[in-house]
Amino acid sequence: MIRISLSYIYNLATRIEPLGALTVQETPYRIIQLPALTAQNAIQELYTNTFYAPHLRVSYGWSQDLFNRLHSITSDPDLERMITHLEMLALKTSFEQYKVTLLSELAIIHAYFVSQKGAYDSWSLLINGETMFPNDLGVKVPDAIFDAREAGKCLAYENSTAAGFHVFRVLETVLRRYY
Repeated sequence: MIRISLSYIYNLATRIEPLGALTVQETPYRIIQLPALTAQNAIQELYTNTFYAPHLRVSYGWSQDLFNRLHSITSDPDLERMITHLEMLALKTSFEQYKVTLLSELAIIHAYFVSQKGAYDSWSLLINGETMFPNDLGVKVPDAIFDAREAGKCLAYENSTAAGFHVFRVLETVLRRYY
C-alpha cells in the first residue's frame, strides 16, 4: 500500500500553474525566471523522484517537451535578455498541452479513499490491525501479529473473505500456543 499525498499534487499544481499566466509577447528573462525554474524543478521531481512517475505514461512525453523548452530558456543566466514572442508562444503551447494531458491522466489514475468501518478508524485498521484484538496478543502470541495486521487491512479494504481468513489464522495461532 502506498499512501498518496494529495498535498503534493496540490503543491505540484501551484508550482507549474504560473506558466499559464505568462503572456505571449517578448518578455525579459528576469520576469519569467522564477516561474520557469520552479516549474522545471517540479516537473523533474515528479518524473524522477516520485512513485507517481511509472503511472504517468501519457503525460511523460509532454512533460519532457515542456521541460526541454524551460531548460532552453533557463540555461542562459543573463537576466536582461529578451525571450522572443515565438519562444513564449512555444512555451505557452507546450504548457497547455502538458496541463491537459496531465489532468486527463490524473482523472483516471487509480486512487481510493478508504472510509471508516464501524467504530474502527481507517488508519488504525491499515497500520495497526492488531488493535482489534486484546492488548496482550503481541506479548502472549507474537506470531499472530502479522495475521492480525493483515486482517485489519482486509477489513479496511472491504475484503471480508480475506479478513475472515486472517482472523481464523490468528485464532489458529492462539489455539496452537494455548495447546
